[in-house]
Amino acid sequence: MRISVVMPVYNEIATISRTVQECRTDILAHFSQGEIIVVDDGSTDGSSEVLKNLSKQIAELTVLHNHLNLGHGPSLMRALETATGDYIFYMDSDYQHLPGDFWKLFSHIEQADVVIGLRAQRQDPFHRKLLSRFANNLIRLIFHCTVKDINVPFKLFQRTDLHYLLSLIPGNAHIPSTLTVLAAQKAGLLVQQVSVTHLPRNSGSSSFLGWRLFLFCGQVIRELLWFRMKQWNKIQSLRSET
Repeated sequence: MRISVVMPVYNEIATISRTVQECRTDILAHFSQGEIIVVDDGSTDGSSEVLKNLSKQIAELTVLHNHLNLGHGPSLMRALETATGDYIFYMDSDYQHLPGDFWKLFSHIEQADVVIGLRAQRQDPFHRKLLSRFANNLIRLIFHCTVKDINVPFKLFQRTDLHYLLSLIPGNAHIPSTLTVLAAQKAGLLVQQVSVTHLPRNSGSSSFLGWRLFLFCGQVIRELLWFRMKQWNKIQSLRSET
């Protein structure tokens, strides 16, 4: 059994080493085969050098570099499309989640097709919570989706299902994490949520401040409407035999 851990990175010099090291010891060490795929999205704070050194120490680590800052979404898409594991686990690199909480998700993967975290006690500033509430309400309105924390950066997929879901999403998507879950539900896959630990962000800074926040909201709305109008009816059932 092979596990892939994937994460995008942008200016996370304070946390990236700890996150990668714990992914190796707390997750990969318990599988017969595994890999960690990190996409460095044009970091400017020294994260690239840290990753370069880590790749020399950790044979299972693959570091991909974006020459330009393309954004979280395209970086995540690149990481997911590169993964080769039977199971693919996605988390962010800012250490707001504990890598060891992976096992809370994995314990349900035999009963569910997609297992995602639920930040029951979310430790984020007000504007981040507001953005998520806006997005969740909009998604509920457009797609009648019942997933409470759909954009949580803590998800576990089976590779065969994920390969199909990614084929529905453009490589430059801003919210592929959300779109994969929407596509999974439309395809008849069982999506299960499991409560996980969420920690305050103690380093780095959010990209969504001021006018960037409003710009991103506009991009999210356009992307959700495009997905509903152009892709929704193309999604095929993956569980039609049941």
